Amino acid sequence: MSDSNTIEKSHKNNYSCEFLGCEYVSTKKSKLKIHMYTHTGERPFTCEVDGCEYTTTTNDNLRAHMRMHTGEFYECEVVGCGHVATQKFNLKVHMRTHTGEHPYACKEVGCKYTGATSSDVQRHMRTHTKERPYVCDVVGCGYTATTSSKITVHMRIHTKDRPYACEVVGCKYTGSTSSSILVHMRIHTGERPYACEVTGCEYKATTSSKIRRHMSTHTGERSFACEVVGCGYAASTSANLRTHIRIHTKERPYACEVVGCGYTATTSSKIWRHMRIHTGDHTS
Repeated sequence: MSDSNTIEKSHKNNYSCEFLGCEYVSTKKSKLKIHMYTHTGERPFTCEVDGCEYTTTTNDNLRAHMRMHTGEFYECEVVGCGHVATQKFNLKVHMRTHTGEHPYACKEVGCKYTGATSSDVQRHMRTHTKERPYVCDVVGCGYTATTSSKITVHMRIHTKDRPYACEVVGCKYTGSTSSSILVHMRIHTGERPYACEVTGCEYKATTSSKIRRHMSTHTGERSFACEVVGCGYAASTSANLRTHIRIHTKERPYACEVVGCGYTATTSSKIWRHMRIHTGDHTS
């Protein structure tokens, strides 16, 4: 199918997809071209490393994947951490998880949030404003996000891109982000670098987000409230609230990839558990 049959400049500065039932519109023809791959299945960017069959829909995804081969990472020198970053600045920001440095503070009256970067605070402000300005373009999805990077990662649910692979022999795990690989590796190493600071509590976790969720068991804080009239649900994290909201919206954005299955779920973890039905993996 030629571009002339599928791409039309229907309004001034807007390009719209002409596939039946698709309402995607973009201000850039290049973005529409990338979107078209979700219909055609085309993955024009190919890894040139011998023996690697990875293909993807964007050059950005390919560059991220290539770092798995080239080892272009900056590694944290804290013993037992294992964190690696693709940019030196990102490693500097990561080091603040060890030093506790949070030089940026929320200006909302009564809010004590501080962040390691100014962008952390900008994103945090959306918990006050409820702003989620980035929207998934896939018809019927409905996913919105506070940052463009979250949309980029989310889109891999639809495109099936998982450019990061576990290098442990025999492990077939792949991830949509480099951080997912780092967290996954702790299954193999047993590493749990984040510890609860409450006196007498020995809880340790593989991620900082799990520590934050754990802390609510001590504080009892559930600051994220459902706004649906009559619901009354409150969560300790914004992520838990987003998952809960799907009870009301009926959104099930995660789908089983096994042909003919049709199972969908509200969270990616439920899809992973469901896949054990197909793989026969009954481990905990």
